[in-house]
Amino acid sequence: MKIIDCFWELKNLDRRVVEISIDKEDILDVDELLEGINNYDYAVVRVPANRVDVNIKLAELSFTFFECQYRISKSLQSFDFSNPLVKRIIPKIQFKEIRDRNDLEIILSQMTENMFSSDRITLDQNLGPKYGLRRYSNWLVTEFENNTSKILLAYYKNNPVGFSMYRECCNNVEALLGGLFEKYQALGLGILTPSILFLYSLTGEEHKFDKMITSISSNNMPVIEWYNYLGFNLLNTTYVYVKHIK
Repeated sequence: MKIIDCFWELKNLDRRVVEISIDKEDILDVDELLEGINNYDYAVVRVPANRVDVNIKLAELSFTFFECQYRISKSLQSFDFSNPLVKRIIPKIQFKEIRDRNDLEIILSQMTENMFSSDRITLDQNLGPKYGLRRYSNWLVTEFENNTSKILLAYYKNNPVGFSMYRECCNNVEALLGGLFEKYQALGLGILTPSILFLYSLTGEEHKFDKMITSISSNNMPVIEWYNYLGFNLLNTTYVYVKHIK
């Protein structure tokens, strides 16, 4: 069992947050768990699939199940660029790498409280959309200022329609955050969310990769359907529980 003090969440959520990860071989120590969350306002517990014993115990301790997190992947080699929905986008899509604060402000100004409507923080009645937006905005700024991720802005017909924040590691890319801006979410561009980094790979050899990896929530059925439609592979499933302590 790993206990992480998420000190950075204080400025995001106005709460002291702790996150606990339980591995598939861990024996749950209830006393250690309760001690671990004692000095916090909000606790998140991540549990691997098939640990029914842990799920039952967390329910007994008044934790609330909030979502499944699906870890998925797809290789660049297996991506179907001839798919009709993908082909329709390719001639009209352009990309801009975010290199200065003015470029980043384009993304931040387009992000709205409803953009991430299926997010765990947004859906939580004790938190809500205001905190969801603040949390993601702060994450983008932090990653940009620390130069720990790359941020990509997508234009469709010369309009900024969405973005992707990702990291490169061992010839793979991990998509951390992204999506369509709210005013473009009902215009038939949904396929851009799972395919943005694949489309970006067409712009030059330096943008190619072996495999894309990401995590998606069971609360976001439209996005799940898009990833399923494009044939992403399921790597693992994690159950996420939360508890408001104080």
